[in-house]
Amino acid sequence: SNNLAINNSGRIDLRNTPVVLRAWQRNNTPIGLEHDGHLLAEDAKITIVGPNDSAIALQKASTFTCNDIALEGEFEHAIWASSGSMFVGRFLGDIRKVQASTGAGIHIEQVGGKIVGPVEARSGGVVSLPDRVVRSD
Repeated sequence: SNNLAINNSGRIDLRNTPVVLRAWQRNNTPIGLEHDGHLLAEDAKITIVGPNDSAIALQKASTFTCNDIALEGEFEHAIWASSGSMFVGRFLGDIRKVQASTGAGIHIEQVGGKIVGPVEARSGGVVSLPDRVVRSD
């Protein structure tokens, strides 16, 4: 299963907490929020160890706000969000694919490394990066 799975209006507050997450099966997601799940990680340092298909997945009006996320290992998606979900935070190193769809917003304040994969926005999604904004057509 997902390491942090918040569903149906649940909330986790990781304020000022160092967190290391590893989902041992590739198809599981270290952070997977669904159905109005909320994760507040103000001043937390989150390390996500892979490989997994996605490091972070947000669905159905979920939110994740944080400061520092370090990805260690390979992930097909650094983050994907859909159905009105929202992410605000920064990544400390390189990140792979970033995808927002169906009205989701991904707002990456800083990337300490490079964006290695594509950045995609579909069906009303938007991805704001430090150097550009990607919107759906």
